[in-house]
Amino acid sequence: MDIFEAISNETRRKAIKILKEKGKASFSDLMNELGLDSPSLAFHLRKLGDLIEKVNDEYVLTEEGIRAYKIITEVEGGVKDEKGVIEESDQGNFSTSFPSNVIRISNVAVYEISPDLVKSSKENKNKLRIDNIGILKIDDSVSPEDLKEIVDEISNVGVLICSSECSSSISSKMSRVGIITSSNGDILRTFSLLDKLFSGLPTVLPTVGSGQGVFSIGKRKTTVFDSPIQPSKACDVEANGSTLTLTQGEPHLKVECHSPDDAEVNLGDKMELEMDGCSAVLSLPELEKLNMEVDGSKAEVNISVKQVSIEADGSKADLNLAGCREVSIDSDASYIKGKLGFPSGGTLDIDVDASNVVFTLDLPDDVGVASAVDSDSSSYVRVPPMRQGEKNLKIRADVDAGEVVIITTRDRNW
Repeated sequence: MDIFEAISNETRRKAIKILKEKGKASFSDLMNELGLDSPSLAFHLRKLGDLIEKVNDEYVLTEEGIRAYKIITEVEGGVKDEKGVIEESDQGNFSTSFPSNVIRISNVAVYEISPDLVKSSKENKNKLRIDNIGILKIDDSVSPEDLKEIVDEISNVGVLICSSECSSSISSKMSRVGIITSSNGDILRTFSLLDKLFSGLPTVLPTVGSGQGVFSIGKRKTTVFDSPIQPSKACDVEANGSTLTLTQGEPHLKVECHSPDDAEVNLGDKMELEMDGCSAVLSLPELEKLNMEVDGSKAEVNISVKQVSIEADGSKADLNLAGCREVSIDSDASYIKGKLGFPSGGTLDIDVDASNVVFTLDLPDDVGVASAVDSDSSSYVRVPPMRQGEKNLKIRADVDAGEVVIITTRDRNW
């Protein structure tokens, strides 16, 4: 991740400061310091990328992370030399210009003016000059008077999210601001209106300014595939930043993407679908085998399938699967929930890293349950009690900084 994108988020800035001030911290320490649950923390640690590294089960800053810390302190508190003049950042995106107490913040996709930033700016008598920002958010708890005091200028901003009182207090200091709104819902309604106005044309999206204004033209999604398909007994799906709805029914596939190159469809005895930034609705008869790899995606699956393998990374999946014999879930910083039916027993294999997995099992009375769990101290695992049966379901769960809850339909109150 770009260093400025990483530190544009307040939680990640706090994590960097904790690691710099403490020298190192474990996953549990960071959870407590930041007040986050394990999936949320794992998400932010992944976003920090090469700014941090893990050494002996503890996180430390890399050289890039230390550089990020210096930029953060420059913006929030002012790094001063012997003459008391704020040093200029060698990055150019967070820098100062004369007068020396003015700090410039520019060319960042998303930036937030937090109460801590306002407080430190007032204490250090710094002024903020903000320009070329995609989305600028001002925390609701920031007072209009304090905001007016610390803002020098705001220009070339795609979307400004703040209270009406705050926008009024700095209106004389703003120029070339695309949309001013008080909530994310208003943004969505605004873009919905733009979509209707420009139906059939490219949509207008706010982007980081490039000196030529704050808006650029981006293509709407178009249908790249919409047709009945031949039935398949096996299906492989790879989704990156996409949404997938898979249901049981007459075989049909519809895919919408920004470009035809963003999706690849191969039909045959085994159907294969690869997509990047697309939306797909797929219906198939019951399957023998389903393999899914989802990265930063959302999936809803409702089908009868014997063998299932799902690898999820930073994704959300809602599963309603019947007729299962083998189910394997590998979840990294994801949320997976649903209902799994094992009419004749089988195996349920779950590997979890900083994720939440919640399943309800639909088991006949003659199916017994046996579980084997391996988890660390920061995890929570709940599995059905062991029971005997003519057939057997074996559950294996390996959980690292995550939560796994598995119950049966008759154990809901257990």
